[in-house]
Amino acid sequence: GIDAHTFDPNRFIEIVSLLPDVNFVLVGGCSLPEYWCPHTNVYFLGQKNYEDVPKYMAACDALIMVWNESDWIKACNPVKLKEYLATGRPVVSTGFDELKHWDDCIRIADDPIEFSEALKEVLASEFDPTLQQKRVSNETWAKKSDQVLACLEEVGITFNSNSHIAS
Repeated sequence: GIDAHTFDPNRFIEIVSLLPDVNFVLVGGCSLPEYWCPHTNVYFLGQKNYEDVPKYMAACDALIMVWNESDWIKACNPVKLKEYLATGRPVVSTGFDELKHWDDCIRIADDPIEFSEALKEVLASEFDPTLQQKRVSNETWAKKSDQVLACLEEVGITFNSNSHIAS
């Protein structure tokens, strides 16, 4: 969603104003006031079916995350980042603590000028998605459930084929 709970609309507007030749596409429901963004190079596509969202991400040349500085963001586990990395597109994000585990895969910039410069650089560069896709290859729900099951088995909890707990 596009809302002030996670997204920083003022910083986004500053970034967009610095890049008038770049088109920005926003996908998702929006709780911000109508006409909050005055720029004509920003396109709002609205909410889409979840299974269609990867197609929209893959159609972009780069993906951005312009987060606010709330306690929510400081404590988040960035599922959106992992989805972005899986697309094979370069990612530019504002910083927050959890990104320290991913800073080899993305560009981090908080200041709108630095953010716009980072975005210009990734748009002008050849990009090899190998590292980021390798980093998220174990981040699927199936892999995570396998890890949980392995941890449970280590402490003596097993499951049979009927999904009943056995010990």
